[in-house]
Amino acid sequence: MCEEYAAKRSYEKIQVKNPKRKLGEFGKVRNHYRYQAKEHDLPEKLVRQEWKAVEAEKQDAQTQLRESLKSLFENEIELVLKRLKEKFGIKQLRKFSKKATKPEDFNLVMQTLLDWSRWFGLTKETARPGLIVIVDSGYETGALRSGANPSNLTLPSETVENIDPTTGRVSQGRGAVFNVIQEILEKTARTQQTFRRTAAREIQQGLQEGRSLSEIVGRVANKTEEQVGYKLDRIVQTAGNGGFEVGEIEGMKDAGIDRGTWVSQRDPRVRTPANGDLWNHRSADGQESDLNVGWVISGKGSRQETLRFPSDPLGSPGNTIYCRCGVNPSV
Repeated sequence: MCEEYAAKRSYEKIQVKNPKRKLGEFGKVRNHYRYQAKEHDLPEKLVRQEWKAVEAEKQDAQTQLRESLKSLFENEIELVLKRLKEKFGIKQLRKFSKKATKPEDFNLVMQTLLDWSRWFGLTKETARPGLIVIVDSGYETGALRSGANPSNLTLPSETVENIDPTTGRVSQGRGAVFNVIQEILEKTARTQQTFRRTAAREIQQGLQEGRSLSEIVGRVANKTEEQVGYKLDRIVQTAGNGGFEVGEIEGMKDAGIDRGTWVSQRDPRVRTPANGDLWNHRSADGQESDLNVGWVISGKGSRQETLRFPSDPLGSPGNTIYCRCGVNPSV
């Protein structure tokens, strides 16, 4: 291997345009440096080239998740509006219009109209196949970037075993990856709470303003457009980035890489207190860590928390939602 990628191998000679092949070429050069036991850093120009190829793979992998959730949300909205206009819904609205005064009272309207625990479960069930595609794509990308051939490795989704029926978690094998998938699905399902609160708020305001039933339904319909618009984008970006990155890290580890470097998008949108954000991903850029430990992210004031990977579902919302960061394999 060392002789195969002898000194002639360099990043500058990578000319391929196909994202997956380009990442594989980057991995071969990394292998050269690793077997030569040489320290090296990618020039900024090459960081952008590789990052663009990673982003192409990441966005492509998110397609199924986006389409399945959009379909679910559209069906959900249709059912909400239908139930609001039915006899039962009208009766509930009149009932609550007379005695409800607090926001939580109107949340009960939505709880009465729909079985939200069913929606939460359906959201997880709907999102699971797409999220697994994302994790596996991240795994292949991480292996390629680290100089390994993914076809010689076993995808995380193919090694899940020993699921505890009580907790729904895995205790060994690829347990970490499976458990993260569960965590991301749980967090994705909880986003339905936002939709429920939005609809409840519109009902509350409509009733308090003395609006007609058709006007109230119209207000709810207008607000629910957000659910298949920017809110869907936020959900897919957050869940997709987290799933892809945990897959990437697993691919890097299976390829023999044990350390990684946090990389931001390095543009004006990167979160930083200077932009009014609570957390600082700009200062995290370039931080190297053991892949099994995670990265310490600082924030405004004395804020600090460790993220296992970008968009870690166990991290604070302000530190993870809409995160676009990634991890580079270290040599």
